Amino acid sequence: MKNISKIELKAEVIDGRIQYRDIDYTKKIHKFKEQNEGEKINVTIEKYETPEYFQHKYYRGYLLPDVAKAYGERDTEYVHRFELKKDFALIPVDSAEDIPPKYKSKCVVYVQDVEIDGEIKTRVAGYSKSCADMTYDEMKEYILKVEHRLFVDLSGHIGMDRSGDDLQQYQNEAKLMRADAMSGQHEIFAEDADTELFADTEKDLFDG
Repeated sequence: MKNISKIELKAEVIDGRIQYRDIDYTKKIHKFKEQNEGEKINVTIEKYETPEYFQHKYYRGYLLPDVAKAYGERDTEYVHRFELKKDFALIPVDSAEDIPPKYKSKCVVYVQDVEIDGEIKTRVAGYSKSCADMTYDEMKEYILKVEHRLFVDLSGHIGMDRSGDDLQQYQNEAKLMRADAMSGQHEIFAEDADTELFADTEKDLFDG
């Protein structure tokens, strides 16, 4: 078994004390110590990023890969651009000139074939902004729609290719990431919810 060379633990400073948010943080620390007995280590404590940063980490790192698996598609970028953004972030326009200049360099442009004077011509039908150009609220709404696509429309869950303890740990990490991304919002991953909620396709996961 390969030794663990690095661990990251989520925590908060409350009343002057560091309180760990990882459910199994003691297990992680003990395992690290057991596998690195006698080694010299670095301990770094740092303030981490904004909710926008965690929105993209959660979406790209957890949500999007499992949506692609649920689609049976290996190309996550294709699913991102032409399944999800096209369905949930499309902004209709009549021509390329209608796309605001500040979005043109990074946006995805969608075209369609139309018949004009008896000829089939290709025209710009819309665009979707880069996720980096979305506001916090826009990205939040987009994530909720993508979650609905995975959990409800596709009957999928976080950790599609995992099982047992590996699945539980992965889902716990995703819960923490999502909580940071959505400013503590828990429509799906309530603090007292069983981890298996991620894998429960019988429930309405958006029923608060």
